[in-house]
Amino acid sequence: MIDMQRWWQQAKPHLSRVGDAEKRFVGTIGGPDSPGVAAADELASACADGLRWVNDHPCPNQAAGEALLGMMKCYTAIAHIVSAVADGRGTDDDENRAVRQVILLRADLAEFETRLSAAIDE
Repeated sequence: MIDMQRWWQQAKPHLSRVGDAEKRFVGTIGGPDSPGVAAADELASACADGLRWVNDHPCPNQAAGEALLGMMKCYTAIAHIVSAVADGRGTDDDENRAVRQVILLRADLAEFETRLSAAIDE
């Protein structure tokens, strides 16, 4: 069985794309295209690739793996919500629901980040 540090080193190149896309996505918030559809689509694509890698190379620490998968699923959901709203595929009520969903997903992300950090530090 592979140890956590070795797995994490192998995972980093695959998962860094998710982090980079998330930074670009967050950077579009408050801009003229808030947040940008392209940034949301990039985040969703990066998460899909990251999820594939993690599913093909399970984390040796179950808690860390679950937290990591949870984070990527939250990012994916946020990206899809933002893309749908930004593309004008919804009503004002849909947009308000989307904002509430994103707020809840961001809270979930914070919890997953805390769990991942704790699991990696074990």
